[in-house]
Amino acid sequence: MLSAASTATQKLGPAHDTAANACPDRWSGPPQTTAAAGAVVVLALLVVGGAVLVEAQPAHRAMPSRADSAVTWRRQIGSRYRGPVGGGGQPPARRPPTGTFGDMRFAVKTAPQHTTYSDMLAVFRAADQIELFESGWTFDHFYPIFSDSTGPCLEGWVTLAALAQATRRIRLGVMVTGIHYRHPAVLANMAATLDVVSGGRLELGIGAGWNEEESGAYGIELGSPAQRSDRLEEACQVVTGLLSQETTDFAGRYYRLTAARCEPKPVQRPHPPICIGGSGERRTLRTAARWAQHWNFVGGTVDEFRRKRDVLYEHCTDMGRHPSEILVSSHVRFDPKAGPDATADSAAALGAAGVQLGVVQLPPPHDPAVLEPLAEALAPLA
Repeated sequence: MLSAASTATQKLGPAHDTAANACPDRWSGPPQTTAAAGAVVVLALLVVGGAVLVEAQPAHRAMPSRADSAVTWRRQIGSRYRGPVGGGGQPPARRPPTGTFGDMRFAVKTAPQHTTYSDMLAVFRAADQIELFESGWTFDHFYPIFSDSTGPCLEGWVTLAALAQATRRIRLGVMVTGIHYRHPAVLANMAATLDVVSGGRLELGIGAGWNEEESGAYGIELGSPAQRSDRLEEACQVVTGLLSQETTDFAGRYYRLTAARCEPKPVQRPHPPICIGGSGERRTLRTAARWAQHWNFVGGTVDEFRRKRDVLYEHCTDMGRHPSEILVSSHVRFDPKAGPDATADSAAALGAAGVQLGVVQLPPPHDPAVLEPLAEALAPLA
């Protein structure tokens, strides 16, 4: 079976191969690339909130190399889009990930299962007013998980679009999108539109998918673990190409694109940060090292997190990427019976192990009243 990388018609640039043996403690930046002589350059004008932004773009774009993407992200990290947001606010600037305890960041996650939209809306609006919480997340399932699967479950992306209109500051994402549910070209258009609608606040979560029950019920092919991994790798190439290039051609095992467009482009360039969720050491973490700006550890013990993080960093070294280019997050469960202090203790242990973003899972019924006490308990870790 041919791998996704070997079947793609647009190859990644060779620049990263020269840094394959770089070690994180002596890595000095991504390899540099030189534009081809005689490249035709056009000026793209983007009007945002009355300001005209001028961007030099090649008339015909090739698939961006990982080195080029790394350079762009290193320039943009910590200085997100500064235009108008959803009626006047601004998204929080993302600080460069440091991995040092005492500098944690926090998010909230309301799985849209066994709940109501009005309850989720109340939580997101409250979180939008609490500076400690920098982002809010839903999930991508059609049946409730780890509970009564016959209960209610709102669709994650539609819910997120509604929440984007009800908030002004907080960043937004689906943690994470099962890539087999939607063609990646459809997902790219969804992401671009939501990034525009939210004023540049989207975090693009992507994963290989795993839920056999809902996939089987809907007749959606899930595939073997190897097939899911191949599909995820191809999807990342398709999505990043469509979001960052004028046209994209791609020929893989699962997806084929011919002079494909995605317009308008997202506000965040080259694309919204990609969060890859999962812990598969051989494939998923390697895909995260190649494509992600954010990796989410789905959950487990602190020792399990350390192992997965170390594997991710090894893959980063192989790719020629510095580990600090990838934000590392983990779910942190909030138990109303145990209270906010127990959540803070769990977050502290993960923070000491290197987790940079704690994603606090709020169980239903969703109640905004829990956020202020949680913020107070978590503040000493930030």
